[in-house]
Amino acid sequence: MNQSEFIIKRFKELREEFNLTPDELGKKMNKNESYINAIERGLKNVGILHVLKLCEVLNIEPNKFYDGYVEE
Repeated sequence: MNQSEFIIKRFKELREEFNLTPDELGKKMNKNESYINAIERGLKNVGILHVLKLCEVLNIEPNKFYDGYVEE
């Protein structure tokens, strides 16, 4: 799995782990539900700022986001 695929997968995993709907997460990140859904379907690029914002919203350290990532 490349880094982009991992980020997309991890984004959704963490949202679900914290029992948030796409709409709830979107509100916390100042994005709409369709934007979150597009990220999770790989239709939007996820940059480091999105990762950092997700970590902030979920109150986790950024290194937790990358737990399990192995560079190819």
